[in-house]
Amino acid sequence: MEWRSFWIMSENAQRLSNTIRSMLQTKHLISDFLRCKIGDGNSASFWGPLISFISSRGPSQLRLPLDARVSQATRNREWFLPNPRSEEAQTLQIDLTTIDPHTASKGSDQYLWRNAACLFVPEFSSKATWDHLREHSPHVMWHSAVWFKEEIPRCSFITWLAMLSRLPLGTGFAHGG
Repeated sequence: MEWRSFWIMSENAQRLSNTIRSMLQTKHLISDFLRCKIGDGNSASFWGPLISFISSRGPSQLRLPLDARVSQATRNREWFLPNPRSEEAQTLQIDLTTIDPHTASKGSDQYLWRNAACLFVPEFSSKATWDHLREHSPHVMWHSAVWFKEEIPRCSFITWLAMLSRLPLGTGFAHGG
């Protein structure tokens, strides 16, 4: 598959595997957990989730290809973009004036993940991310009888459903039929 930005790929594309489509459906969650600290601007994508704000016309309006890096949008430590041709492009350029452009002295670009304390840090923790995303439920007294180290997943699942009184027992099955 040719390189395409994660942020512009459609999650409905039939040519993609189910795994890739399910990953693409998490874009709105990922953008809340991921930040890029711009250093030299050579590895950070200029567009990223920004493409959803400015629309697919953004690359042609700002004359920056979809695979453009932040360093390609600057000249001599200043933002270098054409005059805006839409309200979104104008808003973007106004916001960019509040951000210092990249410089080599800042080091390389660094990707940061939100941790349990809602701070952005360079280390990724799937446990902290999962704990933040999942719906927390109260502990039940019978959890250790169902979920334990040597459990057989199928049996545990059926036991779990039985404990919740959610086994799909039809009348034929319940009466021996």
